[in-house]
Amino acid sequence: MYHYQMYGLTISSDIDIPYLIEGASNDADVIIRRGDIPDFLRGADSAPYYSVAKDEAWFHNSTGFFYMREGKYINYLERENSSTHYDIRAFLTGYAISIILMQRGYLAIHCSAVYGLEGAVIISGGSGAGKSTLTSRFLERGYKLMADDIAAVRFENGGAYLYPAFPYQKLCRNVLDDSDRDMEDLIYIDEEKDKYLVPAEHFHNERAKVSRMLVISKKDIEELNIYELSGMDKLTGLQNNMFLHELTGPWQSSPEFLTSCLVCAGAFPITRIERPKGKDTLSEIESHVIPK
Repeated sequence: MYHYQMYGLTISSDIDIPYLIEGASNDADVIIRRGDIPDFLRGADSAPYYSVAKDEAWFHNSTGFFYMREGKYINYLERENSSTHYDIRAFLTGYAISIILMQRGYLAIHCSAVYGLEGAVIISGGSGAGKSTLTSRFLERGYKLMADDIAAVRFENGGAYLYPAFPYQKLCRNVLDDSDRDMEDLIYIDEEKDKYLVPAEHFHNERAKVSRMLVISKKDIEELNIYELSGMDKLTGLQNNMFLHELTGPWQSSPEFLTSCLVCAGAFPITRIERPKGKDTLSEIESHVIPK
């Protein structure tokens, strides 16, 4: 077994996941193991499907079958004669671990996260909104990476705390083409958007209190619009950026999940950044949201 740490949890895995940080070998919080897939799931066709609940969850796609339970166990099985080349590790450290986090009472937020003197900053946004580029601007200003794609947040000790993932940033090929990086040395994760895992030069590997959240999007507007959310808009802004948001189910209306969203939304400010389409406003955004 391989032993790792991620999101403050110790993980034992029978599959090597080289981009994770090595961890302790005793008393694993999460166990990843090949096989032991329920019969009803093993016979499913290749069309993606899922069921997500607090105690038991599963999903399958053209790459494999995944079964999660009790906030501790992840079982997986590769699909024979798969028509895709996606690495099964991407799903283990993506949807599977997000479900485990949900089962353990964390909020798994779809975002990047950086750390500075102010604490942890969450940067969320849809595809093409500029989330990765804005994250890189924070890193250039001396912030440290804490997570990319998924951040684990939980309310404890009177505040919302973010737990670090692993020291890599996911970047698309077109972003890397504009840099001087040698892509031969990077880990290709073969996701839909042709992404690579790029090692972070500086990584904060301890939990940190969340200071604020930025939600960036592109809209059919003429000028940049930046404003702070309040009331139900703030709660919705957080809920809509859950990594599992599209995997709808009763878990989204459970008292535990709703309470976690409410207390976390009340623990830090959430700022919406609306960018006009077809206009480069990242420098202007940077001047508003990154301290000098």
